[in-house]
Amino acid sequence: MRKVIAVLITVGTIFTGSAAPLAQAERPQLVRFDPAKAEPDETRNITGKPDGSFIWKLSEAQNASCMIFDLEKLKIDPNDFDEMRILFRNTTGDATFQARLNNYPATDMVRNWYGKIALPQNELIDLRFDFRRDDDGWCFLGDKKYDARKLEVTLRKNFRRTPGEPALRETEVSAIEFIRRPAEIEFDEMAAKLSRDKNRISWTYKLNILNREARKCDLTIKLNASGLKHFKADWTELKLSLEPREKRCIELTLTAENADKLSPLYSESVIPELRVANSEAPAIFPLIGYRPRKIYATVPMPNAKLPDELPENEKAKEALLAAADKVVASPFAVDPIGPPAYCASYKPNEMEALSFFRIRDKKTKEDLSQQIELLRSYVYHHNAQTFNNLKLLGQAYKLSGNLAYAEKARDILLEYLHWYKYLPARSPASTSGGSRLASSTLDLSYFLAKGVQGYAMVRDSAAFGPADREKIETEFFAPEIKNLYEHNIEFTNMQLHHFSAYGSSVIALDRYWNLLGDALYGSHGFYKFIEYGFTADGMGLEGGVYHPFGFIPLLEFAEKIRNCGIEIIDGRFKIIFDHGIYCTPQGIADGNLRSTYPLAWQLFKDEKYLPTLKVMKQLPAEAKDRDIPEILLTKTTQEPNNGYVWLRELSPYGFRALAINYIMPWDRLEHDRLHFRLFDHGMLSHEVYRFGYTYPGADMEATVSHNTIVVDEKNSASSPAKLAKLIDRPLMPGALFTEEAASRLYEGLDFSRVTAIFDGIMFVGDRQNAGDGKKHSFDWPFYAPWVPGARPDIGTFDLPVELKTPFESSYKYVKSALSASAPGDLSVSVKIPVSTQERGPVYSLSLPSDRDLRIVFALPQPTTVVKFEIGRGHPPAPGPMLLLRQNGSSAEFAAAFEVIKTNEKAHIKSVKSLPFTPANPLSAVWEVNADSGIYLIVVNRSGKTIESVGRKFAETLEIIKL
Repeated sequence: MRKVIAVLITVGTIFTGSAAPLAQAERPQLVRFDPAKAEPDETRNITGKPDGSFIWKLSEAQNASCMIFDLEKLKIDPNDFDEMRILFRNTTGDATFQARLNNYPATDMVRNWYGKIALPQNELIDLRFDFRRDDDGWCFLGDKKYDARKLEVTLRKNFRRTPGEPALRETEVSAIEFIRRPAEIEFDEMAAKLSRDKNRISWTYKLNILNREARKCDLTIKLNASGLKHFKADWTELKLSLEPREKRCIELTLTAENADKLSPLYSESVIPELRVANSEAPAIFPLIGYRPRKIYATVPMPNAKLPDELPENEKAKEALLAAADKVVASPFAVDPIGPPAYCASYKPNEMEALSFFRIRDKKTKEDLSQQIELLRSYVYHHNAQTFNNLKLLGQAYKLSGNLAYAEKARDILLEYLHWYKYLPARSPASTSGGSRLASSTLDLSYFLAKGVQGYAMVRDSAAFGPADREKIETEFFAPEIKNLYEHNIEFTNMQLHHFSAYGSSVIALDRYWNLLGDALYGSHGFYKFIEYGFTADGMGLEGGVYHPFGFIPLLEFAEKIRNCGIEIIDGRFKIIFDHGIYCTPQGIADGNLRSTYPLAWQLFKDEKYLPTLKVMKQLPAEAKDRDIPEILLTKTTQEPNNGYVWLRELSPYGFRALAINYIMPWDRLEHDRLHFRLFDHGMLSHEVYRFGYTYPGADMEATVSHNTIVVDEKNSASSPAKLAKLIDRPLMPGALFTEEAASRLYEGLDFSRVTAIFDGIMFVGDRQNAGDGKKHSFDWPFYAPWVPGARPDIGTFDLPVELKTPFESSYKYVKSALSASAPGDLSVSVKIPVSTQERGPVYSLSLPSDRDLRIVFALPQPTTVVKFEIGRGHPPAPGPMLLLRQNGSSAEFAAAFEVIKTNEKAHIKSVKSLPFTPANPLSAVWEVNADSGIYLIVVNRSGKTIESVGRKFAETLEIIKL
């Protein structure tokens, strides 16, 4: 009788089989990890339960927590397994898992997964990671050498930014396991067959079942059909008996009998689950790396077609045909260099490709051909240009009917088709790196749909036969469309670019409609994106700077479907459009969002959109006679879920606005909390600014790259601060921000930051204090508007002291830094560029400045003032930064800002820090003396009444005009 081997082994158990190699059937099918066997970590908060599960907590200050298992010490070989399972339940807040398997499948290789699935509260979630397919492990290749095989399991907070969202997280984990599949089930959604018969629609999938064992297996396949309502499956459970290593194909058909009553693109899905008799392995279901591969049934669009986008006037038509003629006359070849590299390494504005093998600098003519990364990056540019040309050829054919344009498109596509199977992908093991035309699916999403659209314009011409069409669509376009479909980037702008690109391709081909099931109804599809991809204040989860880059492709995707007669935008978009107005100085949408407001008006007829349309010169006919204000927003607004506050004042001295963030970053991933922005007819302040990822020379994420406080030259935590008090009134508004005790920006440090506007003067005051008395450096950086190429007088700080002493710091990308001791009443001025609000950009680089920003300080503690040349702009170049430094266990800075015309007399006379009793390290009384009056800004964190200048102050924040 054959010996039975236990298949469930808990990590820490020593497997004592014979020294001889074990056959597959004798090796364990499941290994469960015990958190007690993870490498020690004092920051990890795990509590075991009697049933073997455990509670994993993330405190208010933690964004993530990690367990690391040394697989070699635990005698676990991941090559013996096929997937990882984490069974968990979120009981407080949203959290998900990331896993990383080092030195797998071989030395210096890695797999890296993120749990990109739905995260319902208080429901058991079965998260799987496929060892053969990860998310972006290729990104980590070569950046680190691993001495041992280790499994890293990270619990990471997800934020929805909704009212009542807890700051801490509690997740109940039932199991973390490695699984060897005794059998597997797979299918190809691109091979699914759509049948239409009158009102009946059916989708048929071929499911491939493989017995992976060297023994006979009895299998049960069950459909998780909870997602079916109008579609019916032709079976819901099957039993199979497979011989050793036998593979069998079975069909599954989903049918809707009254499909005419369903909306076009309506979709439902099922998940097939496979169980093996007498096996401890859990149910097996198809995976796309890190999420279930669902079977979708989708109602196709009738009369689907993308617009041809043909020019209307004769001059434009002639220009298009002339450009197409050049494409016809030019030879074409597929770029043989590979695999493709990141698209931005090759810079078309700075470089020129003489061939696939020769690249040089445009200006210096230096030969750059030895830089293989540039040659591989050019692959993207060649393919992107070719796909643009395919669209151009399609348009030329539509305009002229000249078959030569269609024939050129055919020849290009058949050349691609011939070489496609030989082109290497950057990382076929990752859902993000499997394209053969670009280094990542994001790069691919920028051009794929254009080529498919161009092909769709010519495919019915005499230039193509049925065999041409079938091979081009199934063997060239389909694999690249599938690459986009398989990658998931959660609720980010990249996700939208992906399903916009493959969704457009589906419409153009009138084929593969089932893919739109996931694009619309998937866990991170269009409808879920509207529900979960924006904060309760209507902003994208990546922050304010990235908000347009997500919202615009979302609308573009909806527009393509609208052009086919289907509207998928509903009332939930209203709050998103409103955010684009409220998160601005005066209620006029920023330049890159303005293009969305004609649609916003069409949908919602909200008069707050009219000032934006007026600036765009696109006022609707029904509003042309109305009195549209140039400044819509004159009152303070708070977005409590984003943590953005906009102070505004319209006084006899003009309109001013001051914005500051205390919960979310302005930009994704940045350490920029409490970064302030000043506005008066355009921006008066800025920051390092975004830069291309491949450009060295700037550090946009660093705290020092923003107008906030930097302690010990380190980045602050990505934690929220607290809005302690908001003075919301038309004149003299203000706000006080303090530390969140459970999640400080800097450990051991408390602070008070005040922002205020009074009679056109903008004010920022800071107190910092180390409760333990430890010494620190406190830096107060400030950036005026500047980008490379600005006029020499723009953004340069004029100081009353001579800066001679070199200033040493650990800050990156510093070309020079000169310092001097600052007087306590330091006054600085800097020229501000002319605002060009009407044209969309924030300011003009070409017009001479006609105004100065003047900053008057109160610096009651010894202060060093520094002028930096530091990496700024896009692409970055050394640009100006002002920095004030105080050393000690506490710091105090106060700054009043005013805008004056060039050569105009200053209005602010002085800024002082006044004494008060009883003393308190987080309180302050500041006096601003100006032509318009004398003002007191009082911060009282003592919990008692404080006294100064013969007055008593009990409130935490008071702003008074004497």
